[in-house]
Amino acid sequence: MFLRTAIGVRDKLDGHSKRIPADLKRPQFWDLKPWQATPQYEPIPHEYPPNDLLESLLVLYWENLHPFYPLLHKPTFERSLAAELHLYDHAFGSTVLAVCALGSRHSDDPRVLYPGATSKHSAGWKYFNQIKFAPKSFVESPSVYALQVYALSVTFLLGTNMAETSGVLIGSGIQLAQTVGVHHAGFGKARDRREVELWKRAFWQLVNYDIALSIGIGRPRLSNANDFDLELPAMCTDEYWETPDPDDAFKQPENKPSKLTFWVHFIKLREIVGFAQRSIYSARRLDPWGPSTLSAEEWNRKAVMELDSALNEWADALPDFLKYDPHQKESVFAHQSVLLYAGLYWARTQVHKCFIPRLGQETTLIFHSLAICANAARSCVHLLHGHHQQYKLRFPHLVPPLFSCATILLINLWHGIQSKMSLNATKEMNDILKCLDILALYEDRYGEFALLGTRFG
Repeated sequence: MFLRTAIGVRDKLDGHSKRIPADLKRPQFWDLKPWQATPQYEPIPHEYPPNDLLESLLVLYWENLHPFYPLLHKPTFERSLAAELHLYDHAFGSTVLAVCALGSRHSDDPRVLYPGATSKHSAGWKYFNQIKFAPKSFVESPSVYALQVYALSVTFLLGTNMAETSGVLIGSGIQLAQTVGVHHAGFGKARDRREVELWKRAFWQLVNYDIALSIGIGRPRLSNANDFDLELPAMCTDEYWETPDPDDAFKQPENKPSKLTFWVHFIKLREIVGFAQRSIYSARRLDPWGPSTLSAEEWNRKAVMELDSALNEWADALPDFLKYDPHQKESVFAHQSVLLYAGLYWARTQVHKCFIPRLGQETTLIFHSLAICANAARSCVHLLHGHHQQYKLRFPHLVPPLFSCATILLINLWHGIQSKMSLNATKEMNDILKCLDILALYEDRYGEFALLGTRFG
């Protein structure tokens, strides 16, 4: 960019622009060397599922994951698969394997289990273990498939006892995106709109995971909100990306709510959590109000008030079809609504939980935060318990927030007992037991989560 500025200054002085003559590019420095070149159509020794199993795993992926973690574009993916690109393109081959691994989590077919294993906990691992993350060539620009592999793989790992290690993949994926320039506004002006949207989806999904994982395990973020200004994904359902009339592409019909609206609002919610992390949890906290003489408690109070206000505004901005209605018939929007409100309650606890007091500690701000956390945790438990009783869909990424809710309710119970407050201990324990009931639903396929439940004894 600095060199372009210099050339622009020169051209302005000369009164006309000049191109660098091609003969000035010396071949010994510009031409690709034989040892740097990579065969373009080298068969890949991946072991994919048989065709019938592959088809069923794809159906399970599109039904159980895509509406809630929109990453791929179904028509584009299916065209590439039909063209057998996965047999020759390493990145797309790994993308297919990752999709198979995720679909396996929802399959009852014994062929998805790890060789020699009978436990459903092994489902998908034989596909995941074949994924290649390192690029085949370091002289070629990475494709969007390479970034999708990272996002899909993190989705898989977050449902295992290796969730913390997924941070390595998140960081690698974000760095890969930055080498292409995905993180900047206006990215891909010369690229196909569909490809640009796929890059944006993958990048935002990694940022979303980065925020959740870092605040969940107490580690610094791998992405910095000050370093990217990429636009949010288009709120347009997959089928409207391609239309007979090119002028109508990426235009969602006004009478049809978009399934991507959920994802855009979910990203906005996570950005509020990210702001909480920078302003409350960081070693060097962000001060959005500039230098001040506020005391630490006054500063915390102001930060919490700003964050609470942002969460309220976020909830008010949700469109009607995503507002939670316990009487709503089962639909993609009903499930998306539950995820959004569970995310809202979780975000509320993240804003306030660091101000929950130790036993015997008394501060007006802190005590108020305990009450807010307990109310949010209780609401989250009731929401998810009712939803899990009514529907079969399972969202493993909700399990850590549930564990957090149970912990908050236990703290609230113990504080009530210690302070001899008027508290219905039986009701509080019933809410904690509801958390354990939900955790038990995941033991069959996500056995690692049973460990969370046993910590409550």
